[in-house]
Amino acid sequence: IDATGFVFSGSFSISQNLAFTVGFGTSSADRFLGIDVDTSSTAFGVTAHSSSGSKTDIFGGFTVLMADVEATDGFITISDDDTGNIIEFGLRHMVSDTLELIAVFSRTDIFDDTSNATGFGLRFYSDEKLSLGVGYTIGDDVDTIVECKSSYLDLNAYAQCSCSTNITY
Repeated sequence: IDATGFVFSGSFSISQNLAFTVGFGTSSADRFLGIDVDTSSTAFGVTAHSSSGSKTDIFGGFTVLMADVEATDGFITISDDDTGNIIEFGLRHMVSDTLELIAVFSRTDIFDDTSNATGFGLRFYSDEKLSLGVGYTIGDDVDTIVECKSSYLDLNAYAQCSCSTNITY
């Protein structure tokens, strides 16, 4: 399945090592076995991080995920929604002043299913307010290529937009 989607997410620092996160995403897969599938999700969570070296952070998070799925064959439409969660942890390491490597493991539990994913990414910081990144996530059923642009706002907040392509086996 080839699906395309868009994610908008952001965070706001609650303290030096704790942030509140929020996100919205949508994706669409056209004509898989004659069925169009559209999804949307909203997420709220908390992320904690701590320095484990001069250039390395370890982080973990818990997110509440609300998702809607709609499938149609052009005649019959079936939809479902559910609330689940995502638990993730990972490492971020600054290779240089402008380049960061990221590795993350996540477990998502929603729609009576649990899936695991491992992701790797690279982020380039052009200045203190803007970064560009690319990543690849390998999951139980879905592999995802992600490109992202992050803009850092005042008050320790940032907004991030991502586009992704999903390939399901």
